[in-house]
Amino acid sequence: MMSKLMNEKIMEGIRAHMQDLSGFDRIELLEIEPGHSLFKIEITEKMLNHYGAVHGGALYTLCDMVSGMTAYAYGVTNVTLSGNINYVRPAGVGTVYIECNTLHKGRTTVVQDVTVRDKEEKLLCTARMTMYITGEVGNKSYSANALYLCYTTNYHILCSIHWNKIPILWIGKIPCYAENDA
Repeated sequence: MMSKLMNEKIMEGIRAHMQDLSGFDRIELLEIEPGHSLFKIEITEKMLNHYGAVHGGALYTLCDMVSGMTAYAYGVTNVTLSGNINYVRPAGVGTVYIECNTLHKGRTTVVQDVTVRDKEEKLLCTARMTMYITGEVGNKSYSANALYLCYTTNYHILCSIHWNKIPILWIGKIPCYAENDA
């Protein structure tokens, strides 16, 4: 439904911002060890925003993916607890390098700095990611500090997370699959 205050030209522009972002499966691992990683990816037109620059969501996704894999190199399963990104300059189609370095590895979190640079080594963005450690690789149990209670209905999930006995509530709309659906 279009607001009476918005004309059709504005609505066309809004609809043009709705797009498919894809191509993340083409990320290439160059280096990895606990505390450090380097990846590269070819930015394609599918990763560009309406204005012809790499979509900020694509850059954030790359930082999040690389941060998770770098934390995983410690032998721990993890999920993103928080992330902050600063966009420095735009870029178009071409090769970018994503580097991640751990600042802190604790019992329950891994804090990491991630940089994205183009092939001329110009800085595109920086991110600070905090990954929450959910367990050890190969161990299906979660950390003793986290209790996940999830109730699913269709594509909705409601999770009550207790972290260090502090209740945190999260409600989102994501696809949910039962273990026996896989």
